[in-house]
Order: sequence, then structure tokens, then C-alpha cells
Amino acid sequence: LDQLVPAEYSPQRLGNFLRPGGGPATEIMAELGAESFFGNAMLVLLAMTAILAWLSRPSTTDAFPPGFTPFMLRYLGVWSLAVLGDWMQGPYLYDLYDTYGFSHQSIERLLVAGFASSGVFGCLVGALADRCGRKKSCAMYCVLYILSCSTMHFHSFWVLLVGRVLGGLATSLLFSAFEGWMVSEHSQRNGFSGSLLGYMFGLMFFIMYAMGIASGLVGELVTGISEFGRWSEDSHLLHTGGAICAFDLAIVALVIALVLILLFFDENYGGSTDGGSTGAGGASVLRGRGASVALLGVVVSVFEASMFVFVSEWFRCVTRFDFQPKIGLLFSMFMMSCLCGSSTSTLVRNRVKPAFCLAISFAASFVAFAVSAFAVTLPKDSTAGAISLFVAFLVFEFFVGVYFPSVGMLKSDIVPEEIRVTIYNAYRLPLNVIVVVMLLSGFASFTKFVLLSAFMLLGLLSVVGIVAVRARELSEGGRDLRDKLQAGGQELAERV
Repeated sequence: LDQLVPAEYSPQRLGNFLRPGGGPATEIMAELGAESFFGNAMLVLLAMTAILAWLSRPSTTDAFPPGFTPFMLRYLGVWSLAVLGDWMQGPYLYDLYDTYGFSHQSIERLLVAGFASSGVFGCLVGALADRCGRKKSCAMYCVLYILSCSTMHFHSFWVLLVGRVLGGLATSLLFSAFEGWMVSEHSQRNGFSGSLLGYMFGLMFFIMYAMGIASGLVGELVTGISEFGRWSEDSHLLHTGGAICAFDLAIVALVIALVLILLFFDENYGGSTDGGSTGAGGASVLRGRGASVALLGVVVSVFEASMFVFVSEWFRCVTRFDFQPKIGLLFSMFMMSCLCGSSTSTLVRNRVKPAFCLAISFAASFVAFAVSAFAVTLPKDSTAGAISLFVAFLVFEFFVGVYFPSVGMLKSDIVPEEIRVTIYNAYRLPLNVIVVVMLLSGFASFTKFVLLSAFMLLGLLSVVGIVAVRARELSEGGRDLRDKLQAGGQELAERV
């Protein structure tokens, strides 16, 4: 570096030039060049992310059939904007509430409102998506989140509470309606192969985490464009600038996504045809796979509930230490770690079964939460505590990246197509109950991380149970099919 960089641009002079107050771009560059553990970690993560993303760049041995490329570009273009609208809010939700002057207890009540609305209305939303159409549900996601982001301009607890309720409804659609639409179009309408479905899931989550990285970096820039303050001197309710800019940018992404959905998505439903019926009913559809669907619900609920509790805790845990980076950059590092996990999942997809990837994810997350529980008990001036907490969070985020494509493949195999979105949202009911109870409990961070470790053990046992139960279900299904074929053959012989 000394040979490549002229003397007038030495690190010392750059450090003096890129001082705080020099603008958001210079602050980011100063953070990247800082001689600190966090600065070095970000450079290492950037390198790892670039290498793993290149090695795992989505590929498949199957030739693309006619119509697959337009379908892929149409879906992934909308998906990238939809998740960008969600990710842009992530680093700044707690920060904005804190800037408005709300206490930690009030902030947790606002967060609980979002999770509660997702849990209470999630199953209803899923049934409506299956019955009324998944394209309409994807469009409704954009509308609800646009309204939710708009409430962030108001310094009113009740307006913000309505915004969180709308945000919870939108979240239940993001991780059910979009995936349900894609799987149905892929398998039912177009008849593309299962290998290409795995390829789509890899692309889907690769893009999701890439948008997460971009949202942290771009958010750090846009939130520094203008200072947080009142809309006008006479306005005590409306505010603008600061963290609100991130929500305004999310609105822009969601508006574009909404237009693309209305123009380029075809409608599909939960039934076997494109009508509004869901077929013979959930009980008959689930016959022969009820146990594996239930165990999969435990897996989804405990892992994703732990993820959401982590989302509500990481800001407070990180900021309790004196040794900390900028929030937007830290969020980008979390997303880099997720992308590394997603890339690793793609690399081993054809050699390692999804259930094994899930088992490793639960075991590693157990260790990460145990280390986090220890770290939050250390003094706030403890560098070791800050670093160990940061590393534990990165490990958990890595296995979040492994989890989503793996569980996506498992859900596509286990959950019946006729009631797919309904089941996906049914999984969100216990998930949100866990989150609401954890946030309203008033537990200290140490207690929460200990409980999350216990959830990881429960999830690990459920994955093992799925493997055993699914083998039995498939065996019984094959025996039933053989008996039906034998009975049909005997009836045909008698008629002849």
C-alpha cells in the first residue's frame, strides 16, 4: 500500500481528513480505514463475501427450458425491490424510536405490536392469499409497507403503533405470498424441474442478502443527507431528515415493486387450478404428512422467532459497549455474514441434504447465543466483551444465511401446494407468540439469550424428528400406493 498510495494520501493524512463531521461519505471511509477490530473485520468480510459469492454464483446443470429466463428475471426483479424496502428499515427502526425520545419499554411495545399483528392476522392473510390470489397479496404487501413507512414522519406513539401493525401484516406477506407465488408458478404453471427450483431459492436469498448489504451502506449515506428535525418550526408532529430518510427510500423501492407486480405478475391460487377454491380441505391434503408438517412448524417457529428477538436486541446490546462501529455499517456486516452463509449453502446444495444443513445451523446458533449471554454480562468498557458479542452475532447471521435456502427446500418438499401459503402463515402464529412473550417479559438480555439457546436445542431435535418421521411417511405412502395398484389390478382382472 505504501508503494501504491502517494505520500500525500498517507493513512495519517487520510485519518485527519476523514474526521467525524466531514460528511456521511467521509465518515464511512474513515470507518473502513480505521485501525480497529471492526474496521479490519469489515475488510475481511468484504473479501470473504466477494470470494464466496463468486464461487457460489448461481448455476445449475439443467438447461434453461423455454420461458424460464423471463420468469426468473420477472420474479427476482420484484423480489429485490420488495426486500430492499424491508431491509432499509432494519438498522433504523429502534434508532428512530429512540431519537423520538421513547423509553425502552415503549419501544418494545411498538415492536410487539408488529409481531402481534403478524401473529393474529397472519393465518387469515395466508388463507386469503391462497383463496383470493397471491399476486394481489404481493401487491398488498407493498401498499401496507408504504403506509407503515409513511407513519415514521409522525412523533406520535399511536400513529407509530398503527405503523407497526401495518408493518407486521406486511411482513407476514413478504415471507409467504412471494415464495408461494414463485413455487406455484415454477412447479404448477410452468412445470420447471426441482433442480431449477433449488437454483431459484439460491438466487432469491443471494439477492436478499445483497440488498441487505446495500441497505446498510446506502442507509448510512442517506441518513446523513439532512439532520433529523421538525418539518417546520410550527410543526410538533411531523418530522423529517435523519433516520426517516431511510424509510422514505424504502417507500420509493416499494412503489416501483408495486408497479412491476401489477404489470408483470400472473395470478395464481392455492388450489390445483387457477380458481379460488382450495380443494378438498386441509385435513385431506395433509393426510400422510401431518407429523412432518408439524415438526417443520417447530423448526420454523423457534429459529425465526429467535431471529426476530435477536433483531429487537442487537442494537441495545451493541450500543451498551463503548467500543462500537456505526449502526449502518454494522448492519451491512451482518448482511455480509448472511450472504456468506447463503453462498456456502449454495456450494454444498448438491452434496449435503437440507436437513443436515439445518441441524448444523441450530447447533452453531446454540453456541452463538451462549457466547452472547456471557458477553452481555461483561462491563461496558470491556473490549473483549464487545468483540466476543460481535463475533457471536456474525456467526448467528452466517447460519441465518444457511437456514433460509435449506428450510425453503424442505418446505417445498413437505408442505402441500394446495394450502402452501396458509401453512406458511400458520407457522407464523407460534413464531409471533414466542416473540411477543419474550419482548413483553421484561427479561434482561442475558436471560433472553439463554432462552434462545434452549430454542436452538429444541429446533435441533425437531430436525432429527423430521428425518425419522419423513422416512416413515414416505414408506407408508409407497405401501398405500402399492396396495391401491394391486387392488386396481385385481378389479381389472375380474372385469376382464
